[in-house]
Amino acid sequence: MKKEFGEYLFKEFLLELNLYQKLSVDVESFTSITTKDFHDYDEESYLDVYKTIYSGNFQHLIGFFEWNEKFFEYCPYCEREVSLEPSPIELDQKLSDRVLYSIREDQIDYYDEDNKYALISMLNRIDVLMKKSQNQIFIKIVRCTHNLEHEFMFFYQIKLKVKQDKYKLEFQKIGQTPSMSDFAERNINEYEKIMKDYNCFDDFVMATHMNGSGAGVAAYTYLRRVFEKVIYQVFADKQAVLEMSDKEFRDKHMNEKINLLKDKLPEFLTDNNSKIYKLLSTGIHGLSEKQASAMFPVLQSAILIIFRQKKAKIDEDIEEKETKNALSNFMTKIKS
Repeated sequence: MKKEFGEYLFKEFLLELNLYQKLSVDVESFTSITTKDFHDYDEESYLDVYKTIYSGNFQHLIGFFEWNEKFFEYCPYCEREVSLEPSPIELDQKLSDRVLYSIREDQIDYYDEDNKYALISMLNRIDVLMKKSQNQIFIKIVRCTHNLEHEFMFFYQIKLKVKQDKYKLEFQKIGQTPSMSDFAERNINEYEKIMKDYNCFDDFVMATHMNGSGAGVAAYTYLRRVFEKVIYQVFADKQAVLEMSDKEFRDKHMNEKINLLKDKLPEFLTDNNSKIYKLLSTGIHGLSEKQASAMFPVLQSAILIIFRQKKAKIDEDIEEKETKNALSNFMTKIKS
């Protein structure tokens, strides 16, 4: 689970960062480097030059805005994976210069030990950056190379925050088109039929949509509903064998329900049932929207694994049945 701004890949800012999730961009953890420069009076000798440059986070931010390398991902319009090309956000050329402060070794007495001058320069660069925004909003545009009319837009808001004389930037995705649920359809469509068999496809889609809209806790409600519908559908199929009423089954704890049905449930569900259901319930009753959204991709993956294993078992049974019939037909032809 990613927590820090610098841990995100550029394409994850587009496709995985939830709406309204706030990330802190550290602008004061400056990086120090040393280079060589010619001596003013002797071009055959060199002097060390001590430079203070952008923090790693700020370099990552500028890199994302200027990013224009193609990458392979799902296009909701083409409904398949294609090459996508991000357009760089036009920034002031001053931002390309990472050096905030520099001094040569023969001027070491004036070295900026407390980064006072570097911070002043950093704040000036932030001001330069913000002048390129539209009311603190930056728009990253991505196009499908298969069809340039397929255009995606991602909206990011950046605010300068000051607390106890410490500066940072707040980075937040505040909108996008197509929606996150549109991009997630490639994962959903593969399991649409089997989810509909359990009457939970709409719930799973809604969970994805709610989380993408910043309503993480509400998303957990729909994911838990998916989990419960799987359990109750399997119980309905096995109820006659168990000789148990609906009320008796409902009154049992989830662990007990799963133990009763484990021979008919996917292995991943039976191995991780207490973790999955407990986290879903905790998310509904005990997590903030931010905490719930941060954990949502893991729980969504857990639910998808359950259906992936269920689908694999169905596909295996179909293949076995078809192969068995083919063998029987082949034997019949040989005998005749």
